Amino acid sequence: MLQGQVTYFNVQFDYQNRLETSGYGSVETDTFYIIPSKGASPFQSTGDTSFLLRINKFTAQLDYKKIVYFKGQSVTSVLKKNNTLVVQGSSYSNVKEYNYVDNNRYLALLDQNTLDTLLVREYGLLNKVDVFYRPILTSEGGIFSAGYSYGLQPQYDRSSLLVFKCDSNLNQQFLKLYSVSQVNNHFGGGAVETPDKGFIVVGTRHVGNPVKYSYGLIVKVDSLGNQVFWKEIPHQGDTIDLILVNVKPIGNGNYIAVGQLVFNPQVGPGWERSWVVGFDGQGNLLWSKAYAENERSGWQSMTPSHDGNFYACGYERDFADTDDYLQYATISKLSPNGDLIWHRKYSVEPTGKHYDNFFNVLATSDGGILCNGTTYGHDGSLQNAWVMKMDAWGCASPGCQTDVGVQELPVGKATPFILWPNPTTGELNIEAKENFTLGAIRIFSSDGREVFNQSLSDNSTRFSASLYNRPEGSYVCSVLVNGVWHVRQFVVVK
Repeated sequence: MLQGQVTYFNVQFDYQNRLETSGYGSVETDTFYIIPSKGASPFQSTGDTSFLLRINKFTAQLDYKKIVYFKGQSVTSVLKKNNTLVVQGSSYSNVKEYNYVDNNRYLALLDQNTLDTLLVREYGLLNKVDVFYRPILTSEGGIFSAGYSYGLQPQYDRSSLLVFKCDSNLNQQFLKLYSVSQVNNHFGGGAVETPDKGFIVVGTRHVGNPVKYSYGLIVKVDSLGNQVFWKEIPHQGDTIDLILVNVKPIGNGNYIAVGQLVFNPQVGPGWERSWVVGFDGQGNLLWSKAYAENERSGWQSMTPSHDGNFYACGYERDFADTDDYLQYATISKLSPNGDLIWHRKYSVEPTGKHYDNFFNVLATSDGGILCNGTTYGHDGSLQNAWVMKMDAWGCASPGCQTDVGVQELPVGKATPFILWPNPTTGELNIEAKENFTLGAIRIFSSDGREVFNQSLSDNSTRFSASLYNRPEGSYVCSVLVNGVWHVRQFVVVK
């Protein structure tokens, strides 16, 4: 008898009441989802322990395997390579991982079924802290990763962008550093292989000493790690930080990348926004869009969905400038043009202070979504690795795509407009709050198709859309408010 996959689950991992977090990866096998996790003793990094979490796709049962190769270590990412797993992490000689101690990065090859170790290799530069971010498989069967490297002195704000590549047997082919200034931080994030077997890396360059602002980075290297181009997206107006963390191809030689756009805090609530950009194969910016889901928000990762769109995960925060802040993990769906189709938020602890974040997202073979990250409750004494399985709507339970209120975003005091009635029989009213203006209205059906698009005149503060000819169901309304797209969900009933 065939057994179907579990559509929904919500799993936490706690090892001896330590501070747990999951890493920047997850893979799916025939039977399991496998996610890296690291745990530290409460309030310090002494005795760090690394794990691979293994969740049964058909029962949601969780087990784990310790990863113990070095005196001190972490595990951050995992890739599926034929019938093996490639685990990436950090090894260090001192129990304090983040205390300016010389470290190496390692790659380990594991049997996919038994999780037995087949091969381990270390890489790194002498007297440097080396960081590999999100590894990718290359078309030749090797591994490429970007990241950064800095010295061991407390004045470490001279980090260089790092690129690394090894062959299918984990033999290093290159490890190179790039920077454009001796007094700036340069960080590499996600990467993608290009058709000519080179690699495009996105990231950020922090400018100033101390740091004053940052530029978004789009860098290309060839198959030997030699720099092809270095492009930067400069901050404009009130923006002070532009951070890109992950990138994917969208066809026609173009790419989409996500991250965070930060505004000068003097402009008030809503100064951190989820950011998505499109650029061509030469690194030229095609478009840039920011979404203010809440007072502070950002995307941490993205992956293609099964229908030609993309899932992005991250966080958003209520009451950001108080001690009672609430931070939620988020999952969003984006079109290849960077339009926000839907957006949802989740928290393990719905009451009290919490700090939740999704670091990674995976589109699963049954059409669902798997997110992993971390969560801890109001007192901060317990932090768990966290894995959620959702359906294709980003729902944690059946039917949430027609819910009103519970999943409606944005929430909190940062909401710049009101939308009513909800549910509606056909007329939808959108009105900007004081000191805000409306620039455009776009409405999407629940399957991501645009059903309404209207640009508005300057200084518009109210608009009514007629949807009497639309069928019943859940819709997403994107509203351009003071130059930033905001999103709300509503329902049409007959």
